Amino acid sequence: MTRYRNCFLAFTLLLVASCGGGGGGAAPSPSVTVSGVKSSYWQDEAITISFSTANMDRTTVNYSISGLDEGYNFTLDSKAGTFRTVSDQYTYAGEYSYTVTATDGSGKTASRSFQFRVDAVVTGSRFFIKDDRSLFISRSRDGLTAAFAAANPYGYRVDNLICFGETSVNGAAWSGTLNCGGQLCNGFFCGPVSRAQIESDVNDQGTGSIVFYRSDGAQVEIWSESEAYSEEIEDFRGWPTNTEIPGRYLPVVIAHQYDYTYPRGSQISFWDDTLVMPEIVIGSDYKIVTEVPASNTSACVLNGEIGQLALDEYDLVHGDKGESWRNSKRQISGELQATNCSDVGVRSSGISIDQPIGPFMAQLDRLDGGGLVLRFHGSGVDRPFIFAALKRRD
Repeated sequence: MTRYRNCFLAFTLLLVASCGGGGGGAAPSPSVTVSGVKSSYWQDEAITISFSTANMDRTTVNYSISGLDEGYNFTLDSKAGTFRTVSDQYTYAGEYSYTVTATDGSGKTASRSFQFRVDAVVTGSRFFIKDDRSLFISRSRDGLTAAFAAANPYGYRVDNLICFGETSVNGAAWSGTLNCGGQLCNGFFCGPVSRAQIESDVNDQGTGSIVFYRSDGAQVEIWSESEAYSEEIEDFRGWPTNTEIPGRYLPVVIAHQYDYTYPRGSQISFWDDTLVMPEIVIGSDYKIVTEVPASNTSACVLNGEIGQLALDEYDLVHGDKGESWRNSKRQISGELQATNCSDVGVRSSGISIDQPIGPFMAQLDRLDGGGLVLRFHGSGVDRPFIFAALKRRD
């Protein structure tokens, strides 16, 4: 029996040795985990990124971040391991790359790098100025962009140049190409424009580049290093709230993008007879339809919906980081379809706001008496359009 017992013991020791049992293997390495980081954020969006450790004494861990300018854009809670944006101010647009290092009381350390981008909030309106001429540009947060030329110093209306399209923001860089209809004037000379290419850096308000092209691809004009300014609004009455938007709107004017000889200040009526005006109805669900009175002779029909991002933007801009955008006119966006809206009104013959289902943008203006005006921009069928609608009642 003793012989068998000894054989079993020898076999057991051999098995343990072959499996590495009884050895003193290396301890797991300390490490840092980064949680909550996204690839991109808005300037007025709160950022919270958390750090945690493994194989370290968490009760004594302290975190540090190389290159962090504490309190400028971000702040670090070194004990809790929380990296946040500074409250009550927007974050500078651009690319960010950091390395977080954790150190515990016994001297163990671990590091991990993380990156993200902060995209500029280019919403509202601004002017690009070149040789006493200016291009007025409006943009929604989701990138829809409309442009028209302002009156030139010779007293002619040149806002027959109307452009619409989508621009993108990557950090501080803002760029894109718009489709255009109408003409760009320089003094008394005006030439047709079919598209405009925009490039700008929002961190440098003094620079911007716009290149205008004809339909054959030839350059009409280049506005290089043109001055860019945010629109200054006197007696600004604040952003209309989301609950103010629903209601019944009456289309009142359409931009005259096909003739540049109208005197300054003149407007073209959309419908001359109020009895034939269809009402644009925006419901509490933010869907857009038209209702036609029994006496109405217009066949113009609009259908669409305001997008969720446009609605969510109100809370972002009115949060603790959005103060810089509250003094700009509110832009909303979504999808819109317009059919049978050609040759609307006697005086606007030849102008159409027809478009297949597609993106639209609208600027909300609050009038002196508190009423609202929606200034719609769309791509149209063959060239962009602008029309305005006045809110008549809820």
